[in-house]
Amino acid sequence: ARDWFTTYEQEVRKFEEEMKKGMAAILDKKVEGATPAHELKDYCGVYQHPGYGQLRVELEDEELLLTHNDCPLMLEHLHYETFTFTFLELLFTAQFQTDVEGRVAGVLIPWQEGVDPIYFKKEMEE
Repeated sequence: ARDWFTTYEQEVRKFEEEMKKGMAAILDKKVEGATPAHELKDYCGVYQHPGYGQLRVELEDEELLLTHNDCPLMLEHLHYETFTFTFLELLFTAQFQTDVEGRVAGVLIPWQEGVDPIYFKKEMEE
């Protein structure tokens, strides 16, 4: 008979190690001294995706707070337009995108491995 507990435990350890390697790979790519391309207030707003719904970015105590599904996540600047956040002990990136006029127009977040990053389009003020 197969020992499912041991099999599960081994798979969880393997998954945790892969996630640690992935998090280290993100941080290893950091460009030291690279500041955000925009003022932090420019990243603030409501962003939409037809399947993943809405997320909100707000400025709180001079830091960016991303809220998705009522879950607040502090954004830490990595470099340029890329920030990181931790969710369920996993490190994710949020890469802001600009339009041809140089305005923050959306954000890419790789929610799932093996799937292209999810693009949330910013609701533009008129």
